Amino acid sequence: MTQDCKKRRILTCTAILLWLFFYFAPISYGEDFTHGNHVTDYVYDATVNKDGTVDVQETFNYFFSSPSHGMLRELPRRGFIYMDKANIDNVLFDNSFKESASDFDMKLPTKTTYENLTVSGDTFDQSNSFFGNNKNIVLKIGNPDVEITGDKKYVINYKMVPRVTMPAEFDFIALSIVPENKRDPYEKASFVVRLPKVDGFNPEKNIHISGNKDVSYQVNEKDGQVIVTGSVDLLSAHNQNAFRLIAIYPKGTFALPSMNTYLYGILAVAIIFMISSIILWFLIGRDDPVINVIEFTPPDNMDPLKMSMLYNEKMPKISVAIVYLAALGLISISDVEKKGKDALITVPKSYDQKQQNAEKQLPSYMRNILNACKEEAGENHHFFVKCCSDNFWEKIHKESLHAGTILSGTLSNTYTGTSKLVAMLFMVALLPIMAAILSITTFTLIGLIAGVIIAIISMILSIKATNRKFGKIFAIFSGLIAGAPIGFGIYYYFSDLVPAIIAGAAIGIGAFFTGFIYKPTDEGTKMKGRIAGFRQFISIAEKEKIKALYDADPNYCLLILPYAYAFGIGSKWIDKVSAAMPKDFNTSNYSSYDTFLRVGMFNYYYNSYVDTLYNNNSSSTGSTFSGGGFSGGGFGGGGSGSW
Repeated sequence: MTQDCKKRRILTCTAILLWLFFYFAPISYGEDFTHGNHVTDYVYDATVNKDGTVDVQETFNYFFSSPSHGMLRELPRRGFIYMDKANIDNVLFDNSFKESASDFDMKLPTKTTYENLTVSGDTFDQSNSFFGNNKNIVLKIGNPDVEITGDKKYVINYKMVPRVTMPAEFDFIALSIVPENKRDPYEKASFVVRLPKVDGFNPEKNIHISGNKDVSYQVNEKDGQVIVTGSVDLLSAHNQNAFRLIAIYPKGTFALPSMNTYLYGILAVAIIFMISSIILWFLIGRDDPVINVIEFTPPDNMDPLKMSMLYNEKMPKISVAIVYLAALGLISISDVEKKGKDALITVPKSYDQKQQNAEKQLPSYMRNILNACKEEAGENHHFFVKCCSDNFWEKIHKESLHAGTILSGTLSNTYTGTSKLVAMLFMVALLPIMAAILSITTFTLIGLIAGVIIAIISMILSIKATNRKFGKIFAIFSGLIAGAPIGFGIYYYFSDLVPAIIAGAAIGIGAFFTGFIYKPTDEGTKMKGRIAGFRQFISIAEKEKIKALYDADPNYCLLILPYAYAFGIGSKWIDKVSAAMPKDFNTSNYSSYDTFLRVGMFNYYYNSYVDTLYNNNSSSTGSTFSGGGFSGGGFGGGGSGSW
């Protein structure tokens, strides 16, 4: 290593150490309050009422060394209080101060509302904003069109109405006296807190200051109140030196609203949703038994795409449509060797009467696929799959989507209107439930975003749920993915495993049954029995029956092939046909079709086109968001700073 490299490394390490030194130890070695905006004097005045509400007045004496508009004050609405029942002297509050949540017996969720909020000293705007992990009230004090320098005094008054589930052993009041998230340093902070004097409350033992160890305070009694006064100097713009006052009272002193109300409400909603969905499935959604009716030909002469949709509730590969056209004699498929294996599709120059009738009976999507083949073949009356133009693949893709739309509607018509309506209503009703529970229980921006994303995806699925296929997707998605984060959110926020499991399982089970409310009509049930019987015949047909059907119609076995592939038993049908026919039976067409479908050449090039199409048309966008540090821990707190 050269001397220059060593010098550069030494300078880099020295710079990093100096930065860490001055960042983490500003107070111990004297922070300069003569430069930059800072609070010269902060006064916190609070009166705790016997009903547990708190009247607060905060006075900020600011010095603006540079032109500024005013100050910001964030008042947290939600947070946690961590407590160690075994050693109440070590009450710690938020993530900035606790070592580990496992060090404490209790994690108490809190929610605070603010009433009679006033500000003197300048105009102000009030809004809601995400500050760190909590949703806060944001006071933007000052005029955006006016800049000020020098001394400025602001007085903020409000009444806090906290909501917290008290421990079983005692009641408490926890007040964050100095905002944790200070953007500007405080030269001096003082406080006076008036607490109610009740029997069993010992000020010497039951009042504690947690956080900053440099706080000096004293306790006095006057006019039936316990008055705590104190002060501290030099608070840097960091949350490590914030402090709180906690007062432990006999059980039943305060009648604060309990957070368990939220928990019980969530459980009630989840259980009601589950019970309702199960009852409605039992009354409306249970399928009638399907009776298989053995048939030797496609029911109602339907094409294999439609039959697959009605039986499997999904579209088969589009190559099945090509083979179906070949089985009707409207095109032909043969294997060729042209720089590797390829398939040659030939379109006859003219159709006989039978072929013309078959063409007329084609549904619109099949007819359009045939026209695409004719156009691609052109005057040569044939084309190679490997050499197909993008225009051909575009038309095939368009008709694949067209067929999916038409057949989804056909499938939807086989279900009762009542079951579809009830399923849709329950799916839509589940969306705000999922989003609300996730945002309420996590109280985080990530939790809310997760809830919204789940709600949006579920909404899309519910809108598309015109048949039971999408209902099943919705059921699996909601049951497994939505139930889990809801249960986790409840456990994270309320620290109670049993309600978390109950709520998560109830939402999951309810969503699962909702997806199966779709019930076929009587006609739909009968049609499914006929299709199931036709599939059963293809699967178990005996040699003699196949031979008899072939003798009646030499094209029969070939016509059944695309249906067999739509059912997923194409190779099995070919084996049965080969076993039933004489040794001199010509199986070239079967071999070509089997290769065409099984090897998947057509599907390969079609999928390649679709992948290219979507890759070229898709674009990604990103967004970023940021927030401040965690605030909470005690009633009040939050953040402050100039702007």
